[in-house]
Amino acid sequence: MRVVVDRQGWAMVMLDRDGGDALLASSSPAEVDRALARSIGGSVRPLGGWSGRQMARNWSVVRRSNDWLHRTGLRAQGVVNPDPLRPLMRAAHILYLVVEVSPRNAPNFHLSGAYPERMASGNVYYRRAYFEYPELPGLIGRLRRAPKPPAVTVQAGYTRADLIGVCAPLALVLLLPLAITFWMRARALRAMAAEEVDSATALFGFNRFLQQITLVVWLLWLPLNYGLGLRAILEFFWDGPLNFIPLPFLAYYLPALTTVACTVIAAPVFRRVWDKQFASENVVKDSLLALAMFLPVVFYSVAASCFLDNPYAAAGWAAAGLAVRQGVQRLGRRPVLRVTGGELFEAAQRFSSASGLPPADVLVLPGAAGSFANAFATTGNRVLLTKYLVDALSKREVNAIMAHEMTHLKHKHPMILGATYLASAALSIGAAFWAAMHHVPAAWLGVIQAAVLILSMLGQTMLGRAFERVADAGALALTGDPEACISGLGKITRLNRMPMEWGKWDRYWLTHPSTSQRFREIAKRGGMSEEQVTAAMQAAGGETTGERYNIVVRSAAAPAPVV
Repeated sequence: MRVVVDRQGWAMVMLDRDGGDALLASSSPAEVDRALARSIGGSVRPLGGWSGRQMARNWSVVRRSNDWLHRTGLRAQGVVNPDPLRPLMRAAHILYLVVEVSPRNAPNFHLSGAYPERMASGNVYYRRAYFEYPELPGLIGRLRRAPKPPAVTVQAGYTRADLIGVCAPLALVLLLPLAITFWMRARALRAMAAEEVDSATALFGFNRFLQQITLVVWLLWLPLNYGLGLRAILEFFWDGPLNFIPLPFLAYYLPALTTVACTVIAAPVFRRVWDKQFASENVVKDSLLALAMFLPVVFYSVAASCFLDNPYAAAGWAAAGLAVRQGVQRLGRRPVLRVTGGELFEAAQRFSSASGLPPADVLVLPGAAGSFANAFATTGNRVLLTKYLVDALSKREVNAIMAHEMTHLKHKHPMILGATYLASAALSIGAAFWAAMHHVPAAWLGVIQAAVLILSMLGQTMLGRAFERVADAGALALTGDPEACISGLGKITRLNRMPMEWGKWDRYWLTHPSTSQRFREIAKRGGMSEEQVTAAMQAAGGETTGERYNIVVRSAAAPAPVV
C-alpha cells in the first residue's frame, strides 16, 4: 500500500497490482474502500480523469482523500493505520503488507511510529514504513495471532520556532542593509556639509557603498534562501486563490526590492550634487523600471518550467512576458534628438567611414535626463551623446569621444557584452539544473549560484576594462589627437564628480580603468611629452576654450527610442 501525501492536505492511497487484485477477488470494492478509509481516518473516492487512467496502469486500486491531513494552525497531521486491512488480507491469503508513505511537496515532512528509509544516494526522496509478516509454515494462523501493527503519524508544516528560524535570518539580510544605508547617508551628508571631503570623493565612495551592499545582499540571500527552505514555506502558505503567482517572483524580488529601497534612501546624497534629476520620485521611478526589466525573464522561465505539464499556462506566461517587455520599453523611453546635419553629423559620418561602418545614427539626450556628461554606443549602430557633454566640450574633445564610441561599434562591444549577460544567466540556470540532477543539497545550490554571480561580475568588469582600452586606442588612431583624448576624458570625469584614481580593490569591480591610468596609456600610445600631458590635464581642469558644436536636429516632437 502506498500513501502519497500532498501539502494541500489531500492524499492518494494506492494498492499495487498483485495485492489489489487479490483483495478485490475476495472482497467487494466497497469493502476495500471502507477498510482504506478506516486506515487513513478519512473518506476516499476513486481517482478519475486522465490521472486516474494513468495511475491504473500500474496500480490496481487508486483512491483519493481530500480530508486526510487535518491542519491545526501552521501544522497538518494524519495517521496511517494498517490494522483495518488485516481481515481483508486474511481473506485474500496475502502473506505480508508493505506500507509506503511518500511526501509529494509536503514541507517539513516527518514520520513517527516507524523507521524512515533513505535512498542509497543519501538524499531523502521519500520515506517508507514497513510492516512485514514472515513467510513461515502456518503463516495464516500466525497472521491471526500477529501483534497489531503500529499506526504511523504523518506530520507536515511548521511550528512557530521553525518559522522564526527561517524568517529571522532572511529578514535580517533584507532589513539590515536599509539601516546601514540610513547611517551611511547621514555620515556622507555631514561630511559634505562640513566640507571634510570634496563632493567627488564623497559621491564616488557612497556610490561604491551602494554597489557593495547590493552584492552582499545577494551573496547572503542566495545560500540562505535555498538552505533555509524559503520556497517550501511560501508553497505551504501560498496554496489557494493566489497559487498562480510564480514563487521565483517572490523569492528573488524580495532582495531586489531591498536594493531599490537602498537607492531611494541614498537619493539625498546624490541630490546634493546633482539636484533635479535625483528628486525622490525620479529615483523611485528609475529604480522600479530597472527592476521591472527583469520581469520578462522571470515570466519566460515560468513558461519554460510549466510547458510540459500545462502548455496553455505556459503560453499565458509567455504572453505576459511579452506584454511586460513592451510596457517597460514604453515607460522607459526617453525623448532624444536625432542629429540630421551640421558639423557634428558630418564628423560622425567621417568616423563611421574610417571605421568601416555604415552611416551611424547620432542621437542627443536633452534636458534633465541628459545632465550627465556621457556617451554610449548601442546596438543598431547608434551613438548617443548627452547634450550636457556636447555643450561642455570643444569640437576636438567631442570628436575624441565619438571616435571612442565608434571603436566600440567597430569591434561589436555592445553585442558581446549583451551576450555575456545572457551567458551569465544561462550559467546560473545551468548550475541549478546540474545541482538538481546530481541531488546537490539546497544550501550548496545557493552557494553555487552566489559563486556564479561573483565570477560573472568579475568576468564582465574585466571584459569591460579591456574594451575601454581598445576604444581609447581606436579613438587615438581615428583622431590622431592625444591631447583632445586626454582633455575630453578628464572633463567628463570632472563634470560627473568622479575621482581620477580608483581604490586598491575598486578597480576589480569597475567596468572602466581609472582616469589617471587611461591618461598614462593614451600618452604612451600618442608619444606625448610630459609637458604635453601636463597641458592636456590642465585643459581638462579648466574652462573649454575651443569651438563647440551646434546641434542640428530633426525634431524633438518625434523622439527616437533608445534600445
